[in-house]
Amino acid sequence: MNRIFGCPYGNVPFSLNTSQFFPSTFRSTGNNSEQLSNEDLLETTQQEMMFLKKELARKEEEITKLRQVDATFTETATFNLEDIENWTIEQVISWFESLGLGQYKEAVLEYRVNGLLLVNLEGNDWAELGIQNALHIKKIEVS
Repeated sequence: MNRIFGCPYGNVPFSLNTSQFFPSTFRSTGNNSEQLSNEDLLETTQQEMMFLKKELARKEEEITKLRQVDATFTETATFNLEDIENWTIEQVISWFESLGLGQYKEAVLEYRVNGLLLVNLEGNDWAELGIQNALHIKKIEVS
């Protein structure tokens, strides 16, 4: 359903599709139109609401992922890897979080892993720290 409105700044009409705001009470079936019942309208509206809720949740998830990527890039870019041996425990934790490995925060705190200790970890030290996933270890070593 389109409505034409006059523009307040002159005789320039613009079109507004009102069907997105006001659902039609008629259903077209070929050459015939039948009026929808209140139950049909309610069901249609509920289906539209479910669709919109799912779409909103999907978009929010996309935004969250983009924010995580942005935060990771920003945080990683601010670390001075040349000065890693002088990092504090807090800087090591922030770096782990920027790599997406924040689950090891408690271990870093417990074992008081600063930059000097971090660069000297090897072999079984990772397991002692609670990092047993080989890909996590590789991620730390190459970063």
